[in-house]
Amino acid sequence: MILPYLEEGVLFGKYNRREAWDSEGNHELLKYIPQNLAQVEDAEGGSETRLRVFTGKGTPFEPPIADDVYPRGPTRKDIVDGVSRTIMIVRASKDHAVPWTEPRDIEFDEANPLAEVVEGNEGGIPVVMFDGRATILSPDIDPQVFKSMVLKDDGQ
Repeated sequence: MILPYLEEGVLFGKYNRREAWDSEGNHELLKYIPQNLAQVEDAEGGSETRLRVFTGKGTPFEPPIADDVYPRGPTRKDIVDGVSRTIMIVRASKDHAVPWTEPRDIEFDEANPLAEVVEGNEGGIPVVMFDGRATILSPDIDPQVFKSMVLKDDGQ
């Protein structure tokens, strides 16, 4: 759903949202990974991305109430703690890369909020905040601080 915002409208038009992400037609699109989603260290022709969002209770991408396959994304007013202080996208650990077309996010674990992001990001954890600012968080960030940056309305 983000493709039009990455100037990938043509690719978005080729993706059949009525079929599974790994259907024959959609599987063919794996080789056309947008440059914005590719990883620098990946070999030419890679089709996985480490850029993911957190889902779960209290996150901006909470599971839908109904069986909505493509739920509405959060709006600015949903981010009560502030768009400059809330993480929208995180670069996951290398072992948590997924095919770029697969709609699989990181299920947020409040008990271990850094579980899927620290390993492989020794130089820092790249994130994009909801205000659009990209930054790198210290790999030694306090897990409770990171947790508060993921949750959208915990008052922190």
